[in-house]
Amino acid sequence: MRVSLVSAFDADAIGTGLAVAILPLRDGQFAAGVEFELGWAWAGIALPMAARTVGQMWFYAAPRLGSWGDRLSPDLPLGVDVHLADTVPARAEWQVSYAEFDPNHRRYHYGLGLAYQFDDSSK
Repeated sequence: MRVSLVSAFDADAIGTGLAVAILPLRDGQFAAGVEFELGWAWAGIALPMAARTVGQMWFYAAPRLGSWGDRLSPDLPLGVDVHLADTVPARAEWQVSYAEFDPNHRRYHYGLGLAYQFDDSSK
């Protein structure tokens, strides 16, 4: 089980909360499981999965159903995670979401991230 402090922001708002990931399917090349999120003004559930290609480079997807304010939204994030050091991953992600399941409310999101992991869960 992995517990993370998560946050998200844009030009209009900011949110923070916790995510708990349970990854029962995990070996050196593949990981999959379920993730629960709860934060200020949002909640969600996701099915994260990742595959390692070379070294510590992982490609991932996490189909998600969550809230966008008071609207239910399905999301599909896709990304790549590269460990620059054992406990320092860099991440690039693209995501599409559909607030209220309406194609007219489609949103695209792009992001870059750098993190520090307190334990080396990359192995």
